[in-house]
This record gives sequence, structure tokens and C-alpha cells, in this order.
Amino acid sequence: MIPLRTSVSVAAATPLVWLLLAANVGFFLLMRTLSPAAYEAFLYEFALVPARYTFPEIAREGGLDPLSPLPLLTSIFLHGSWMHLVVNMWTLWLFGRPIEARMGSVRFGLFYLACGVLASVAHLLFNLTSLVPTVGASGAIAGVLGAYTIEYPRARVVMLVPLGLIPILWSFPAPLYTGLWFFIQLLSGTAALQVPQPGAGIAWWAHVGGFLAGLALFRVIRPASPPPPPTLGAAPPGLRHRRPGRGPWERDDPAAEARERPAAGEAGAPLGDRSPRPREGRSWIPTTRARPTPGPR
Repeated sequence: MIPLRTSVSVAAATPLVWLLLAANVGFFLLMRTLSPAAYEAFLYEFALVPARYTFPEIAREGGLDPLSPLPLLTSIFLHGSWMHLVVNMWTLWLFGRPIEARMGSVRFGLFYLACGVLASVAHLLFNLTSLVPTVGASGAIAGVLGAYTIEYPRARVVMLVPLGLIPILWSFPAPLYTGLWFFIQLLSGTAALQVPQPGAGIAWWAHVGGFLAGLALFRVIRPASPPPPPTLGAAPPGLRHRRPGRGPWERDDPAAEARERPAAGEAGAPLGDRSPRPREGRSWIPTTRARPTPGPR
């Protein structure tokens, strides 16, 4: 299932999401310019290799610092393939912009990095002896999904579901989508513990740890004010935003609106208009008359 869009529109600027997109793409392109030997050295230096911390003697022999926490952070900006990069960046753009608009750029940046680091720690704890370099922003993005689940429980996610050769678009409630995604990660991670993967695989527990970190951290640092209502954007020509009880759009017809407006004195009319209506063919006569001034007797 591939998420295509959500029901939450974002009108505010989200510069940090764009900065994260640029950083991830930039590091990916940089790695593609390296020679095979330099690429491997760069990967083992900045990717997360769990055995680096559990076997410090071997790490020192390979020229790595077993006490450096830097790979816990730098690994979330690296990707192994174009598909890996595109899927993660699309998910970040789709779900990250509403969260940044809600939290603000600085708070969102700290939240994103914290989720990424905690996701790396979760992967480390469940793969202590692994020699495989782990890269990817999916752990940090999983934290964004956790925040989205809390902040927009009534939102909907339109999914592309390929059934054979026929793609189908389905709309899911956001909590159902994120909950199903989390269940798949948890189930797959548990299965991977029973049958260890000899080579490179998916960091299931980084996804699980990042999602749980997002659920926990967002409850602590979320803004106190309620989220702004979703914006519909500019109305198409000849239409305007709906009034209460109407559809998404309605025709911009002042004459029709005047016909629908209650006349003065009728139920639903403004309080200032509840006065007797003049009869047709007569001019308006006030209902109260001034008292005549008494003349001399």
C-alpha cells in the first residue's frame, strides 16, 4: 500500500521539511560520487553498525571509534538506493508538513532528530552483534507517523492498493493506516528475531522504536493550542467555500442567497430585522407616532 495524499491541507510554510529533503538527497548524491573503497569507508564511519559498540576491539582494529554516538544520528540521513530514498522522502513530505505546521520548525526539528536517534537505539538493542551497516530515515519518519496519529485522528489517507494489474484507490482513517503499518513492523521484527537475516534487511525495530518514540515525545512537546482547521485553498472560478450544512463548494450566486435569506419578521431572520413588513403599494409608516404638542386652550 502506497499513501498518495491525506485530507489535511497545509497552508503554512514548512521550511524544515524541505531542508530535510534536500539534506537526504544531497548526501545520497554525494555517496554516489565516491569510489567503491571510499564508499565503503564512508558507510562504516557514518552508518549504524551495532557490532561497533558491542565489539570495541574489532572496531578499533578497523579504525572506528566504539564510543562515538555520531552514527546514531548520521545514519538517518543516508540511504542505500533510489527506491529507498524516494519512498522515505515522499512519506516525510506527506506526513511531516502537517506536523511541522502544527509544532513549528524548531520544535519539529528537535522532535524529528530525537525520534531518529531513539529509533537507532532500538535497532542497536535488537541487533547487538550485527556487522551490517544500517542507513535510512524511516525510523525518524516513523516518529512523524506516531505524531500524526495523535494530532489528526479524524484525518483520512488515500492509498494506492495494487491488486494484480489493477491499481485501486482506497481511503483509510489515518489511525487505521498507521496502526496497520505498526502492526506489520512489529510482526516482521518478531519474525526476524526467530530467523535472523544473514545479510542486509529491513530495520524493523528501528521502525517500531521510532513510532513509539513519536507517540511518547509528541504528547510531551505538542503545542497546547488546538490544531488549526484544515484549509480548502482557493475556490474554483464561480464557486466559493461552503456555508454550514452545505457541500465542499457552492455556486457564488448572490441572488440565490438573497432568496434563501429569511425575510424580516420571519423565523431565522436577524433580531434587528424583526419588525412589521409594510404592505405592498404603501410607503413605510412608523408604528409609533410622536405625541402632538398641546396648543393654547
